[in-house]
Amino acid sequence: MPILESLAIFFLRRLFLEAPPVPPDRTREEAFAALFVAQVAPGGGGEVAYKLPYPKHEFLHYAVNHHQVLLHGTNRPDIAVLEPRQQTDYSGRPITAVFASGDGIWPLFFAVLNQARFRGSLRNGCFVVGRPGESERCFYFFSVTAAMLAQGCWTDGNVYLLPRATFALTDKGRVRFDEWASLETVRPLARLAVLPEDFPFLQQVVGHEDKESIFTSWLRYKRRIRERARG
Repeated sequence: MPILESLAIFFLRRLFLEAPPVPPDRTREEAFAALFVAQVAPGGGGEVAYKLPYPKHEFLHYAVNHHQVLLHGTNRPDIAVLEPRQQTDYSGRPITAVFASGDGIWPLFFAVLNQARFRGSLRNGCFVVGRPGESERCFYFFSVTAAMLAQGCWTDGNVYLLPRATFALTDKGRVRFDEWASLETVRPLARLAVLPEDFPFLQQVVGHEDKESIFTSWLRYKRRIRERARG
């Protein structure tokens, strides 16, 4: 492994959360494959009737790793078409695009965060180490303003499964954010309804003060997780 990647993993493991392992399981993978073929591959944008006994993030992980799809999390259950809109990418560059992720967990955060009532700053990320398409390691960071965390800022949401054809990574470096952008309109293949408890890191979302620097939030992230667990 190149030195840069080794150093990145060393520091990211100390600062952030690592993706939970999904051990090989032929029965589970066959169930995911059957569900994908029956309810996602045909397109049409309908809701996936999810009745499997496995966590939904594991199905999303399977989908992005075995099929040419990406994910978009939102509270809205009624999106027929995603239109490019003016915004900035993770590096702060202006772009008119539709954003998506190739990660099975990060979009769940946006799906269950109550966008209508949220106020203040939002800090989060999915950091990927490794060449695109090869063995990759993912690390996560989730922080909202302390006031919103105390009030409760979660709701039911949706993760849209999108065709990958028109998307490209906004950064192809060995250490990058898992962010994809499409400059074209995107029609979802299907929609997976999710609840806050479907987000595996719900209890690892912490609070920060609005005026705090992002670097301070990073450095204090794991300590705040421990403090939250202690109550």
